[in-house]
Amino acid sequence: MDLDIIHVQHPLSSIYTAEAEPCVLALGFFDGVHLGHQELINLAKRIAKQQDLKLAVMTFFPHPKQIIGNEQTPQTYITPLEQKAKLMQDLGVDTLIVINLDSAFAHLSPSDFIEDYLCGFKCKHAVDGFDFRYGHKGEGNMETLNIEGKQFFEVTEMKKFEIDHEKVSSTKLRNLIAEGRFTEIPAYLGSNFEVKGQSIPRIINTSSDIIGSIPDTPARCVFNRNPYRRKCSRRNSPSNNGRIISRELALTFQ
Repeated sequence: MDLDIIHVQHPLSSIYTAEAEPCVLALGFFDGVHLGHQELINLAKRIAKQQDLKLAVMTFFPHPKQIIGNEQTPQTYITPLEQKAKLMQDLGVDTLIVINLDSAFAHLSPSDFIEDYLCGFKCKHAVDGFDFRYGHKGEGNMETLNIEGKQFFEVTEMKKFEIDHEKVSSTKLRNLIAEGRFTEIPAYLGSNFEVKGQSIPRIINTSSDIIGSIPDTPARCVFNRNPYRRKCSRRNSPSNNGRIISRELALTFQ
C-alpha cells in the first residue's frame, strides 16, 4: 500500500480540504516512532477499521520547541522525516500530513486549529496521547479537544504508555542515544537503533570541527558548524596518518 504524503504550509489551502477523505486522525510529533507511538497508531488503525475510515497521521516539522520554545540549539531527530514516513507506511497509515510548523501556525488558537486543520482534513475521530498539546502556546489539551471537538468528531485519549513503570518517550530514547546505551534502546523503540549515511575520507585538522565522544562505543562524532549535519567517524589503524572515515547520519535532523 502506498502512503500519501501531504506537506502543508499555513494557511491551509482549499486544494487539500477539497480532496480530503473522512478519516481517523492520529496527532503528534512521533519522533522515533517508538513503541508508545506504535501503540497509539495501532489504536487509531483499529478504530479506522471499525468505522470503515481512512487512517491518517498528522505530524509537524520542525520540532515545536524550535518555534514556540526558547531553544537556541537546533533539535536533533531520532528519525528524520523520510524515515518517519517509511515507518508510518509499515504501520498501515494511509495518509501522512506534515504541517510546516512556522510562527504563523504556532499562533493559531486551539479552536482555529480544530476548525481549520482537523475539520479541514475531515477528521471523524481524533486519537491522541494524554499529554498532547495544540494551539498557541500549547493552550489546547485533551480536555479542551474533547469539549471543542465534540460537535465535529469523536476523541479517544491514549493513556501513558509505560515499560517497567517508566514512560516510553522520545526524550528517553534521546538520552539513551546520547549516553551510548544502545543495547537498551530496542526495549523502547521496538527495533535496533539504525543510522544511514555515506562513508567519506577526510582529515580532522580544522578549528571548525568540534569533537565529541559517544560513551561505550568505538565511534567518535564530528559536529560540523552546520546545525543540520552531524557526522559520526571511526578511526582507521594507527598508520592512517590522522585520516578518518566520516559517516553522515540521518540522525542529524531533529
